[in-house]
Amino acid sequence: CFGRQTEDLNISLTAIGQAWALCDFLQAARQRQESVSSSVPAADFTSSALSQHNSTSTNESSSAIEALGLADAALGPIVSGWWSEELGELGMPRTQQILWVLLLQSLSVLGRDPRHEVRLGAIQTLFRTLDMHGDTFDAWEWDSIVWAVVLPLVGYTLEQRAYVFELIANGRLDELPDVTAASQESKAQMASKSGVFIEDPAMLYSKQWDETAATTLQGAAKT
Repeated sequence: CFGRQTEDLNISLTAIGQAWALCDFLQAARQRQESVSSSVPAADFTSSALSQHNSTSTNESSSAIEALGLADAALGPIVSGWWSEELGELGMPRTQQILWVLLLQSLSVLGRDPRHEVRLGAIQTLFRTLDMHGDTFDAWEWDSIVWAVVLPLVGYTLEQRAYVFELIANGRLDELPDVTAASQESKAQMASKSGVFIEDPAMLYSKQWDETAATTLQGAAKT
């Protein structure tokens, strides 16, 4: 995944931007499908769609519910099932369902990135997408999004924030992700050669994880 590579931060941020573009693409595809299906009686189309959901995704949804509160490994088979599912044409409702949840789940994974800019960008894009397009999702999609996308992200964010604050409280700054290279200079609170003040890594990481937690909780509450 381009978003998870660590060679260039800009590549990761661009990948998040492309995810936003993909959301618009999937939404446009869904709108086209709905316009084509408008000639089918509403009751017949709804019945057919529900039948498809029940026959192909009930086990996955119930498994996602059972995974709540367990380790992320419990969600592995569910997500793997989505990735390995054989998809049809883009206009098929099931194909659109799977592509939507995979895209949102990928943003949720990027929301765990140790780099603050990538993490925050992915979280903001995820919840902005849910806010803009959530009214078009059906019951199966929302079930999958809540249990396999939103709640695992909230749980990870709160757990990781508590871990970072524990490291800071115990003075173990060298164990913070990506802080070693800057720690020697920033510890002394001295200006760099360019005259730019280097912020204390303890305060910097506290602010970053406070912002991450606040953004995640606000987005989840609105969802």
